[in-house]
Amino acid sequence: MTAPTVKDHKKEKYVVACIVICIVLIEVTLRIVEDKLSANIANIRTIPATATEIEKSEAESILFIGNSLTDNAVDSILVSEHLQKQLSNNFNIFKVIPDSTGIADWYCIYQNQLRNISNPPTVVVIGFAWEQVSDQQPVTPGRLGGFFCKLSDLEPLSATGMGHHQQQLQFAVGAISHVYLNREAIRNRVLDLFIPKYIHISRGMNQYANEKNSSEDPVARTYSYDLLIDLAQQIRDSNSELVIMAMPVIQPYALDPKLTEISSELGITLLDLRNTGDFDKSMYRDPIHLNKEGRTIFSRLIAQNLDHVLKNPRTAGVPAK
Repeated sequence: MTAPTVKDHKKEKYVVACIVICIVLIEVTLRIVEDKLSANIANIRTIPATATEIEKSEAESILFIGNSLTDNAVDSILVSEHLQKQLSNNFNIFKVIPDSTGIADWYCIYQNQLRNISNPPTVVVIGFAWEQVSDQQPVTPGRLGGFFCKLSDLEPLSATGMGHHQQQLQFAVGAISHVYLNREAIRNRVLDLFIPKYIHISRGMNQYANEKNSSEDPVARTYSYDLLIDLAQQIRDSNSELVIMAMPVIQPYALDPKLTEISSELGITLLDLRNTGDFDKSMYRDPIHLNKEGRTIFSRLIAQNLDHVLKNPRTAGVPAK
């Protein structure tokens, strides 16, 4: 007859304690070095400092919010120089442009970092393509929870699909665990050690996914814009002007007629810069990002449009939500 097994509870507790300590050490270490995992994470970490700079700005300020499309297209120095020539005023240009973001990310950034500053920007410009300002833009719950949002943001974010329990769980885990939050950046770093140019290849795959999105006809789908409407109200309450600009890419995409209608109703300036005739394929570094030549032309173009916005503000005409 086999003797009963006696469990060593002290040993079990010791193992559990070691595991917990290891997890905590990994989390703490990652929080210290995570800025070095990717340029995008380092960029995200500068957002509070950018908000402080805007608040302390003595000149009028213009804030560009978007992703890499906007970052590559807007030269802050050139925009400022062009505006000064056109208006004889100094403008400080700021950018908040985390990669692969959309309306849910931008909503939380403004809500939590910029809404309550004492000296808000004169104009907030949101650059987008495809459905990126619609509630149907796919979200990354862990990133939202860890980088941009608070738990109180879950209610307005429910329009983006965050009402699902699985996404809410991912949102919460992202807020708690930076290992989970940065798992893709960690994976990319590891795989890049073994697969030549892995990060470059993965970026190309993301660009291909964006091009597939661009082929969809907005008329064939139903979009809503609750987050954009709420964001427009917040910006209006801060006495700032909201401009949304449809960005140029090589593959043409359609604008949702409902977006045009809502922009008109809310007093949002919608700049359709998709097909201005100023760009050809030689001005792109890849299918969706402008190169240096395209950036120079676009910066002049957006300055010309902002000149008109600054001379003809629409904020006073925005109806209350």
